[in-house]
Amino acid sequence: MSKFSQIAEELMEFRSILRNKANSGDKFSLEELTLHSTFDVIGKATFGVSLNAKTKGSAALEHWEAMSRAFATTRESYNFIRNFFAKRVVQAEAKKLDAVLAAMVKKRFDVLVHEKTNLSNRKGLSIMDLILRDYMEDLRRTGKEGLDPSFLETAITQVKTLLIAGTGTTSDVICYLMMM
Repeated sequence: MSKFSQIAEELMEFRSILRNKANSGDKFSLEELTLHSTFDVIGKATFGVSLNAKTKGSAALEHWEAMSRAFATTRESYNFIRNFFAKRVVQAEAKKLDAVLAAMVKKRFDVLVHEKTNLSNRKGLSIMDLILRDYMEDLRRTGKEGLDPSFLETAITQVKTLLIAGTGTTSDVICYLMMM
């Protein structure tokens, strides 16, 4: 199945949830639904699997949202004590987010190694597959094995950039367009 059809599945699921909510007549947060759906689409493009934020919830999204709320507190307040504790929450949630993403990168690496996935063709590969393909080629050349901690840290940083930078802005645009 191509990446476009996988992403289309995510969008069709979003459409179905949106239709069900509209038919129910109940109030719901469009912003929250679009944020979760966008997170799933970006997760699908990045890891090749849905993060299921819109249906089951996502630990990565929960940590990111908690981190964002705490960071907003530091920007809105001049209270040094409040900001001190908010910064600690930001740091703690960032560590939790990093741990969730590290587990996802390690899991994908293990799948690629154990299933001996063909990474020679770029079509159909997720962003993480492409990153790991280059890393695994370096491992073959050097004779090393496993995930290097510095590579893992770099990969987590790049994944956070993809997930976080794209999710909020895309979700906001979708909400704006739907309200027009």
